[in-house]
Amino acid sequence: MDGSGAFLITIVSIVVYMCPTIIGFIRGQPNKWAIAALNVLLGWTVIGWIVALVWSLSAPTRQVEQPTIIVNQVQGDQSTVTGTEVESQPEDDKTERVSRKFKG
Repeated sequence: MDGSGAFLITIVSIVVYMCPTIIGFIRGQPNKWAIAALNVLLGWTVIGWIVALVWSLSAPTRQVEQPTIIVNQVQGDQSTVTGTEVESQPEDDKTERVSRKFKG
């Protein structure tokens, strides 16, 4: 085997070994750096590589957006809530967007 064949085998081996990390970065996993650390540090154990691969292929967790409440300012200190989850309604000078957490 000449030098170029050994070099090619080395490159292919590194790419296969780093597959979980590459997949995690391509898929935009939120824990991509943890996947990379697991892959580099424990990938040689095969079990660590399989865990990193499964983790990189798992669906990323979705963050729940908080509801948007539109408060219409009325005369004095009175205000009324007109709706929730309104995203496309145009705002005028009497409307204020307020985000609040709801405990349910």
